[in-house]
Amino acid sequence: MALYDGAIQNVIDAFSSLPGIGQKGAQRIAFYLLQADSAQTDQLAKSIVDLKRLVRFCDICGNVCESSICPICADPRRDPTVLCVVQEPKDVMSIERTHEFHGLYHVLGGVINPMADVRPQDLRISQLLRRLGPHGALTVDETLAATQQADSPQVDSRQVDSRQADSVQQPDADRQPEETQSSGQSAPSGDQTLPQQSASVSHGIYATIAERESSQQDGQRNAAAAMSNAAPVPLIGRDDVPPVKEVIIALDPDIEGEATTTYLSGLLAPLGITVTRLASGLPVGSDLEYADEMTLARALAGRRRV
Repeated sequence: MALYDGAIQNVIDAFSSLPGIGQKGAQRIAFYLLQADSAQTDQLAKSIVDLKRLVRFCDICGNVCESSICPICADPRRDPTVLCVVQEPKDVMSIERTHEFHGLYHVLGGVINPMADVRPQDLRISQLLRRLGPHGALTVDETLAATQQADSPQVDSRQVDSRQADSVQQPDADRQPEETQSSGQSAPSGDQTLPQQSASVSHGIYATIAERESSQQDGQRNAAAAMSNAAPVPLIGRDDVPPVKEVIIALDPDIEGEATTTYLSGLLAPLGITVTRLASGLPVGSDLEYADEMTLARALAGRRRV
């Protein structure tokens, strides 16, 4: 039930719909804005409009910026051989505040979450593959198709052709003596339809092979067309960009983040690039008594000599 009428309740509902703001907090903000001067409220409204109108995502890494390339990607002092993969643009700022990382970033825009219907194709994984040198021409769909094709049994069309040719020619030579011996006898109706059945099976096998080859060719043409239509990653004016040597996966240590980390590590392993992840352990100033088992286990596994 609405406690206020008109504009006040509309402002309360608008602010309470934001994350981290409850009904009481939204009410305090509404009455504060009601007592503020017009210049302050106009500036707030203009800032919100400019946020949607001016802010965009970097064409290279996916970070927030107001130009096609963010300041981090355009900085020639950054190390392009090290790439840190994060979930959201706010994670870039968290790592930047440490002043310990001097490489480049890649924002996925989320994590794999089947419950929320977020698939690998919904993330910026294809853009990540394009940044990893000449092998980055693969897309997520092509990688998944290659994995499924490797898991399924493969049939060599040449072997099938040779076996099928033998199966078509050999029965004719073997049947001729039998037909000569049994020329005076009436063959059963099932034997009369046997050559027709063999021919139908033959055509069925060849049709399956032709259909498989046609579908593979269509997939290759579609992948080539997708790559040609995809916008290339800008090289920000550098004549020779060194290849990426290490990819640091810096995702949240929850179930979705762990699943995405495992998926990315398996996807990048064939590229010959070093894949690392952030260490997990005890936070500074915490007590062992309140640490969970998973955090303690990872802290023990990642211990270092002092």
